[in-house]
Amino acid sequence: MIQVFVNERPVTVARGASVRDAVEELDHALAELVGRGAAYVTDGVGRPVDASDPVGEGGAIFRVVVSARQGPPRLTKEALRRWPKAELHVHLDGCLRPATMLELANAQGIRLPADTPETLAQALFVKHAKSLEEYLTKYEITLSVMQTAPALERIGYEFVLDAASDGLRYVEVRYSPLLHRPALTLAQAIEAPLRGLKRGEAETGTKVGLIVCGIRTRPVAESLELARAAADYRAAGVVGFDLAGAEHGFGSSGSIWRAPSTVSRRGITGPPSCTRRSTAWPVPATRVKATVRTPFARRCTNAAPCASVTGRDSAKTPRSSST
Repeated sequence: MIQVFVNERPVTVARGASVRDAVEELDHALAELVGRGAAYVTDGVGRPVDASDPVGEGGAIFRVVVSARQGPPRLTKEALRRWPKAELHVHLDGCLRPATMLELANAQGIRLPADTPETLAQALFVKHAKSLEEYLTKYEITLSVMQTAPALERIGYEFVLDAASDGLRYVEVRYSPLLHRPALTLAQAIEAPLRGLKRGEAETGTKVGLIVCGIRTRPVAESLELARAAADYRAAGVVGFDLAGAEHGFGSSGSIWRAPSTVSRRGITGPPSCTRRSTAWPVPATRVKATVRTPFARRCTNAAPCASVTGRDSAKTPRSSST
C-alpha cells in the first residue's frame, strides 16, 4: 500500500491503483463527477492528468476540480503532445533522465540517493519547499554527475531528443558553467553541452538556444568572467545571459549588473534597463528575470513561481521554471 494526497488529504491505495481509485477512496461523489466528466484531476502543480493513469509512487499529489463542462475533455494529452510548441525557460540540470544519472554515477563512482530510475525520480521530487534556496538543493544531486565534458554533451543531446518528443520546435535551455568548475574550464563547460544540443538539433529539427547564467551568490568577478566567455559563443548557439541562484539579499547589488552589461556590449543584446528594476526590492516567487539576449529574441522573461516537478514532467529530474 502507498499513500498519496487528494485535495491535500492523505489517501492510502494499493500499488498500481488509478488516480480515480484514489479519488474514490477520498470521496465517492467526487469520483462519480470525475467519471461523468463533470470534474477533472490535476497534479500538484496544476497539470491535468488522466483519471485512468496509475497514481505512481507514494507522495503523489492530486487535486479534483469540479467543472461546468460535461463529457470528456475535448483535447487529449496525446493531441496536446503532438502540437508544435516553444519553451523559453527550462534548466538543463533539471532535465536529466534518471536512468542516465544512474549510468553516469556508476561510471564516475558517485553515490546517488536511490539506485533505480523510479526511486531516483521520487527522491528528486520536490515536496513542500518553503523557499527557493530549499528547492535548489535538489540540483546539487543532478550536478554531481555533470562534472565531465562527455556527461554534459550526453545530457544536452538527450534533452533535445526529449524536447522534440514533446512536440517542441524551439526551446531555450539554461544552466551555469560556473557550477562545473574546477572539474572543467569555462570553455569546456560551454562547448560540451553545445555539442550535444547541436547533435540533437541535427537529428530532430528542433531549434535550441543556450542561455548561460551567472550566479548571484558567487563573487561578481566569476559572473563577469563567464559573461566575457559566453559572448565568444554567440555565433555557436549561446542566445542569452541570465543571473540565477538565490535572490533575497543578492538582487539589488549594482555590481552584479556589470555581467549582463558586459555581454550586451559584446553582442548578446537585450533590455537590461527594464529587468534591472525587478530585483531592486524583494520578489519571493513571481519575478521578472534579468536576462540579456541576442538580437533575434529580445524580451524580458517573467518566471513562474517555484513548482515541484519531476521530469518532462514526471519521468526526469526536478524541472524548474524558477531561478
